[in-house]
Amino acid sequence: MNSEAKMIGTAGEYIAMADALEQLISCQLIHGEPFDLLLFVSGEFIKVQVKTEREMPLGRAHSFRPVKGKGKHRYSESEVDIFAFVELELRRTAWVSIAETSLSRHTIQEELFQDYTLERALSTYFSISPMSGI
Repeated sequence: MNSEAKMIGTAGEYIAMADALEQLISCQLIHGEPFDLLLFVSGEFIKVQVKTEREMPLGRAHSFRPVKGKGKHRYSESEVDIFAFVELELRRTAWVSIAETSLSRHTIQEELFQDYTLERALSTYFSISPMSGI
């Protein structure tokens, strides 16, 4: 990964982290793991992988690749719980449960971007989590 792509990815991580912290959710940057952020919610650790889109697309939907690096390997549910798709130009985050990402690209229409809230993603996560029955 070149240094420009790394800096863009790091900017996305900080934007997603700021979004979580603004919502009073405990959050920590993590290095050396398959996930980038660790949230602590309702007594559970939630693993978040951040993917960043540098430029806002003109006349098309936002498109994010929920795969490892430039490869075709998907993240497993043991590695990641939620994706934070960050649109860098406007500094906003779409939060999506891994259960909602079955393709090599996850597309979000511009008019729906703001609907992908952290609260919505956490609700989806907790509804399918093995811990939800406890």
